[in-house]
Amino acid sequence: MKEALFWIFIIIFSLTAIITLLGITGVIKTIKENYLNALFTALILEVVAAVVLLFQNTDFLTGPIEDGPCLEEVITRSGLAAQAGQAANASDFLVEQLKRLSVLNAATGDQALLAAQLQERDSLLKAANTEIEALETELQQLGQQFYTKITKLRNYISQYGGFINLAWRAEEKASVYRLLIEIFGDMGLIQDENTLYTGEDRAQINFAAVRSIYKEYKASLQQAVDSDTKVYVGEYDTILFIRTYLNQTAY
Repeated sequence: MKEALFWIFIIIFSLTAIITLLGITGVIKTIKENYLNALFTALILEVVAAVVLLFQNTDFLTGPIEDGPCLEEVITRSGLAAQAGQAANASDFLVEQLKRLSVLNAATGDQALLAAQLQERDSLLKAANTEIEALETELQQLGQQFYTKITKLRNYISQYGGFINLAWRAEEKASVYRLLIEIFGDMGLIQDENTLYTGEDRAQINFAAVRSIYKEYKASLQQAVDSDTKVYVGEYDTILFIRTYLNQTAY
């Protein structure tokens, strides 16, 4: 009966070892990961149990095992002889080495967790860099549009002989006013764009409101306009517009 049980356990141990090793090396690819983990755990437990039972039932210190190496020879072959020499006895040293298997498994799990965290961090950094590049591209496009508007305003100024009096015949300068509204918006000077238009369809410009924004802007630079009837916009004012825009987009 004992012999039959012995061979049954030998066969189970052998099958577990073979299937586990074939699964780990990838020879058998149909084993699910959770089953493979269970097989590996079972194999380790079987090995530990066999070693413990072997230690309990065999006296390794009284002499060499017949047809097999003694405990000291096993330790020597493993390359741990120098460390084992500092231990009280060889069997306690080997048991201590077996206990460290759980520590190694825990360390392996910590390394896997750290690797996953590093991978997640790299993904976040990549996404952040992509977003920054998109924002830089958008900012560059907005800057190009702003300079295009400034160039168009300079053309208007040149057509009016170097200065545009916004207070003189404002209705005839509707295109200039609309351009100024866009420029003031890019400069962050407009709080409520609806106040710059009249009518439900915003077809009419509130010329006085646009001039008021311009006058307040000039006053903030300590360059007040001459009077309500002389509100001039010139080439130098476009330089101030660019400077204000650059200061705003720098933050």
